[in-house]
Amino acid sequence: MNFEATAIYFLAIDLSTTACKAIIFSSAGEPMGEAHRDMPLFHPQPNWVEADGHDWWRLTVECIRESLRKSGIEPSQIAGIGVCGLMHALLPVDESGEPLDRVMLWMDQRCQPQCDWIGENTSRRVSTTVSAPKLRWLVENKPEIVDKTHKFMLGKDFVRLRLTGEYATDLSDAGGMALLDGEKGDWSVEMLQLIGIPKQKMLPIRESTEIAGHVTKKAAGETGL
Repeated sequence: MNFEATAIYFLAIDLSTTACKAIIFSSAGEPMGEAHRDMPLFHPQPNWVEADGHDWWRLTVECIRESLRKSGIEPSQIAGIGVCGLMHALLPVDESGEPLDRVMLWMDQRCQPQCDWIGENTSRRVSTTVSAPKLRWLVENKPEIVDKTHKFMLGKDFVRLRLTGEYATDLSDAGGMALLDGEKGDWSVEMLQLIGIPKQKMLPIRESTEIAGHVTKKAAGETGL
């Protein structure tokens, strides 16, 4: 296929619970190339469901490279990248951005006792799907992981970190954690203190439409962008 050198294209990445997908669109919204990979999931105990952050990035790289190959366009013609993904699953990473542990997925049920505890100590009723009781489970059961954690990251935020080196999340995903002060549009210090997580371990919150970084040379080398 031959494309005009001046044409621009957009890359969309979706990191869902069970798969990673990437698709390149023309500026007119026409799909040019896409790729899909199934996500490995782990079940170390009944009702536990985990994923590995290394798989999140590995499969993202594979999908980006395949979508570029199928599209036939020059990587320099990609004008922008949008990333979306699963909610409620917070990956602990160290200061170099490396995963410290597998991530509890939203349907992991191990934190029901922590849900009950939060309900007893606040006016909030939370379900096992959201992040607050899962973080409390980590505080109670893996305090060494919490101590070593630089930031807790959602999947799409981890992918963007690997692409750009920028730490951030967006308001919509932050609002799904049962940790947000909706009036202030920022993390609830009271909730974080209750569950035992320092605010500095949470990501800065930006609007979903903001430019949240630029592809680094390292990420370009890995992905072909």
